[in-house]
Parts: sequence; C-alpha cells; structure tokens
Amino acid sequence: VKVKEYKYPAKEILELWEDLLLCQFHDVLPGSCIGMVYYEEVYPIARKFSRRPVRLSTKR
Repeated sequence: VKVKEYKYPAKEILELWEDLLLCQFHDVLPGSCIGMVYYEEVYPIARKFSRRPVRLSTKR
C-alpha cells in the first residue's frame, strides 16, 4: 500500500539504532542491568515510538 503523505522516518530510525547500540553496551538487551535503567533508558524510547503509529493513523 502506498501512502502519498508517508515520509520515510530516516532520522527516527537512526536514533533508534543509536539507542539500541547504547542499550547493548549498557547490558539492557541481555537483561543484566538494574531496574532503574529500564525506567530511564528503555521505557521512554518505547513510549516515544509506540505513539507514532497512533499519530499517523489519526492524521488527516
């Protein structure tokens, strides 16, 4: 499906990639970090990008 208004989110994908690499370095991905790290690093990223599909789907 092609959407005329869709713009490839290159900047957002790059930011996600950098966050993923940072999390890997800080033991977030293997799950061996302390709980506070999830609240400071992982959850904000998840919230930010989980809202994007909703914004796109309600955009007119």
